[in-house]
Amino acid sequence: MPLGDKTSNNQPAELQNPVNVTANQNQIQTENLNQNRSQGALQLSPEEMEEVKALNLQTQARREAQRQARERRESRIQAVRQGCQIIMPTVAFTTKGVSVQGETYARKSKESISAGKRKTRQGWKISALHQKEENARLAEASGDAWEATLTENRRKLLDSRPPQERAALEARVQKIGVFLTGNQAKDEELLRLSENQEDMARVCKNRFMEMNLNFDLRTDRSFAQASPELEGVAQKVREMKRLLKQFPQIRESLSEDDRIDFDAKLEVAQDLANYYAIRKKVVTNARYRSHYNSEISYRYHESDTLEAKNLTMLLWQAENLKNKQGLSPSTEFLTRFQAYRETTQDKGEAEETRAFKAILGEQESESGKNDPRIEDSRHAAYFRELVGREDDAVVQRLERTNYYQVAGEQEAMGESFVRRMANLPRWRAVQHADPEYVRSMVENLAREPQNVNDTEEVESCRQANLKGMGQFKDLLKKQMNYLKRKYGNGLILLSPEELMQHGHEFKNDFTNMQGLERFIDYLKRLPGMFDPQDESDVEMERLYNYYLRCVAIDTVEKSGVRGQSTGSQTYSDYKRRVALGIVEEERSAETVIQLSDTMHLDIRWGVAFDEADVKGAEIPAALSQKDMRERIKERTGEAGMAGGPDWHQMFPETEHLSREEAARRFVEKDAKERLEGKSIRELFQAAAKTMGGMPEDVLDREAEAYEAYVTRREEYRRGWEERHPGEDVPELPLTGTERSMRATLEMYRLYAHYETALDIRRQALQEAERLGDQGDLALRRMYEHLAEDLLQAAEHYSKERGKVQV
Repeated sequence: MPLGDKTSNNQPAELQNPVNVTANQNQIQTENLNQNRSQGALQLSPEEMEEVKALNLQTQARREAQRQARERRESRIQAVRQGCQIIMPTVAFTTKGVSVQGETYARKSKESISAGKRKTRQGWKISALHQKEENARLAEASGDAWEATLTENRRKLLDSRPPQERAALEARVQKIGVFLTGNQAKDEELLRLSENQEDMARVCKNRFMEMNLNFDLRTDRSFAQASPELEGVAQKVREMKRLLKQFPQIRESLSEDDRIDFDAKLEVAQDLANYYAIRKKVVTNARYRSHYNSEISYRYHESDTLEAKNLTMLLWQAENLKNKQGLSPSTEFLTRFQAYRETTQDKGEAEETRAFKAILGEQESESGKNDPRIEDSRHAAYFRELVGREDDAVVQRLERTNYYQVAGEQEAMGESFVRRMANLPRWRAVQHADPEYVRSMVENLAREPQNVNDTEEVESCRQANLKGMGQFKDLLKKQMNYLKRKYGNGLILLSPEELMQHGHEFKNDFTNMQGLERFIDYLKRLPGMFDPQDESDVEMERLYNYYLRCVAIDTVEKSGVRGQSTGSQTYSDYKRRVALGIVEEERSAETVIQLSDTMHLDIRWGVAFDEADVKGAEIPAALSQKDMRERIKERTGEAGMAGGPDWHQMFPETEHLSREEAARRFVEKDAKERLEGKSIRELFQAAAKTMGGMPEDVLDREAEAYEAYVTRREEYRRGWEERHPGEDVPELPLTGTERSMRATLEMYRLYAHYETALDIRRQALQEAERLGDQGDLALRRMYEHLAEDLLQAAEHYSKERGKVQV
């Protein structure tokens, strides 16, 4: 049973007993008899009346047993929670703002003192700012403090054994370390049973149940002082869940009452671990530790800095996690918290809300998962050909099959592989992949046995499907890494105006996110497809869950605002509800908390997809990114009088090339992709346009003749390689027409390079103009050189085009 599932095996035995099936059947019989009576079909005989009476008594007895079981269960859960005395900060919500432990926070973030005074006051021991810094340092050291406790417990246990045994026992002591208590008798018992993993897990479960969960967390100081113990709680929860996954029988074998107690204790500990993790992020946050509470706001304002907005979101997330059922908030407060809405607004907030709702009214769907259009890209021709063929086998297999299933496997994915084939080429990861890779992946995924009784054919298709799944997983890893470098933690801070400006790009980045959840789940159920020990696999899932939660909750809250019934009435409240929602779901809360406040807050729209393989069109925007500008500034400072790097030296693949070579390299890379996305006919059509056009019938004949030549050339190559393995394939003799067609395409290829160079140059000039005086001297010089180098590259391709003999 999944740990997050509180509706299945947590039921009392009376509700899982086969007797209940009979009871349900009796109820159906009673309802049928009563229905017949109400319809006047029959008058019940005395015997039937007695039967109805007996059935009703059985139903009442069953319901009474269920009620008693439910009350007993709730009573035991309540007893466990009451045994965990966790005292939280007192919070009050008023029209003036939010107060915590009697101290009111600001309605809007502000800077009430200068930076110089702030630094001075942080040095005063009596200052609140000094106390905040001390608390932050204590919390930051919690991991080291807890590790020191574990090390001491391990040392004491090993020291109690003869010296000759210590080396052999060290690995076992390390494994049980998190559940060592310092009590020699208990620790000896755990060590003795550690030879048998399951026995060890059972004792670890007992130690978990004995764990102290009494904490006073009302102030930042008391929280910081308790942080090492709270770090221990968090580690024990993670280890307990790992053991449950490895040995589910240690829970399943418990009596009903013991299972209820265990589940309740695990729930309290998990809720506390989540609260500890998010509050630690608040206490150690750079803005929180350096500002008075009266300068920090619980309300979200678009005019605030990214750091201030991020802190507002963290504060609300901590408040939400503080009020989880497992942490026993008062019923009265919990009711008020869940019903709370920010409604009062000053003039500026009202205008912010009005502008937000106006943009929402104009905005189209941001997911694009059901959009059938295939956009222009290097793979467009391939995917258009697939969907253009009626009843295409690939489309049938990947899009129109309700439940995609690897051949020969018993389990299916849970939905089609993609909602629309058009989803695939929208992804930057797919756009960036080589055409051969994409075609191979699609064909592998689509392989299906014609004869399901032919075991060899089924196994061949199975291996192909699994290879395709692995290929797609590799693209998913690249896509998630790209989202991380592009959006960081800034997704929930995205302004409506920014989203409207980049809506199309956003839609492509997050297309079909819900379907990917089923894909990852399916990977885990297939042998060898997901390795929990492989950090890249784990990071892929972690990033996916984080961004899925951010996008999904934001979409839900926007729908609520549009509906005007259950949604937020103010822009700030909409952001507040997004902050609460992304940590609400138990299954993903830990991941969201873990990644929150760990990445950049600005959204880097121009970031290159793959820093090791940058495209020419990505260069102008990539140079102006915040992190790139910092690197430029750093390298320029290091160079001193030498002048610093030029544009091409900021990218690994061209760092050691000349500016001229670098410009041509990027142009040729982009032009190759531009040409790859066109069919033979489209290539001839584009070439004809550069030379004044060509009648459609002539165009068709040219394209057909050239396709025949390409087929003949491929057959010739294969035949030669069979007859002369390992030898170079000589050029196939050309007819005059074929030579002319090749020259036409070569002229167009060079023209495409010429156009590509000018396109990238235009982007560079636009980016330089957008920056204006914001860019420093080194960056402005880079843009000047980039534009100059691209113009020279365009002139080079134009001259080469003139040399082609038709």
